[in-house]
Amino acid sequence: GMPGRSVSIGYLLVKHIQTDQ
Repeated sequence: GMPGRSVSIGYLLVKHIQTDQ
């Protein structure tokens, strides 16, 4: 598989959560 894709999604989620706070 391509773990890079999951990493990208996880990074976007973390970034979005940090921005929400």
